[in-house]
Amino acid sequence: MFMVRKALLQESGYDLLISIAVPYPVHWGVALARTSRRRIATIWAADCGDPYMGNRLDRFRKPPYFAVVEKWFMRKCDFISITRKEFKVNYYPEFHSRMVEIPQGFRFGEVKAPSGSCRNGIPRFAFAGSFIRDKRDPRQFLAFLTSLDRDFRFTLFTRSIELVESFVPLLKEKMDLRDYIPREELLPQLAEMDFLVNFGYDPFLQSPSKLIDYALTGRPVLNISADGLCPSVVVEFLNGDYTHGFKIPDLENYRIEKVCGSFLKLLNGK
Repeated sequence: MFMVRKALLQESGYDLLISIAVPYPVHWGVALARTSRRRIATIWAADCGDPYMGNRLDRFRKPPYFAVVEKWFMRKCDFISITRKEFKVNYYPEFHSRMVEIPQGFRFGEVKAPSGSCRNGIPRFAFAGSFIRDKRDPRQFLAFLTSLDRDFRFTLFTRSIELVESFVPLLKEKMDLRDYIPREELLPQLAEMDFLVNFGYDPFLQSPSKLIDYALTGRPVLNISADGLCPSVVVEFLNGDYTHGFKIPDLENYRIEKVCGSFLKLLNGK
């Protein structure tokens, strides 16, 4: 917070200032630096990828006095950009009128999707990201995989090994645990899989950033709902039938050029 404030004290005369969270102290630093006499920019848009006090996916509770901090910075900004309008319910109602829907931006064409199927007789699929117990939880899926009498390769790029490590001796070489790698290296590797796996996506709680990256690879997506596993769909995917694959609606809205245009429209008060 104080580093952001110090940096902004040297800046002035801008038309638009965009601060991005997480982490939320970026917004707090802007609020400290921006006063009625030193505006820094005509318009300040605070981009909130996820809520702070209203985040229901966090694994820890925030002290209640941080509600004062959140309301303080939101009173000072002109716009609050959120990735989906449905997320308004996770923020304090008095700031809903300042909220605009601007999705996360992605550069399309970064990954050259493979043509046709890349199956070689052994289904290969992957997951990349973190897990959250009972919310983004892979255990039911992994337990089902242990019951199957067939070969496959499931690669997981994750550091959340506490929920999956007990399955390593059960699945043996069928499960490949790997550390995170840079996104520019990850996406080409994901594009070589037969399909990709996502866990616990809730459109009312999460922005689909991982799913956008998945879509850019051109691979089918098996979405495991937080409500429970559908074994027949898993078997379909293992057999190369992706009829029930997850589709991102309005994918073009996430194109970086369109997202930049949405931010520039804020200069006209839109």
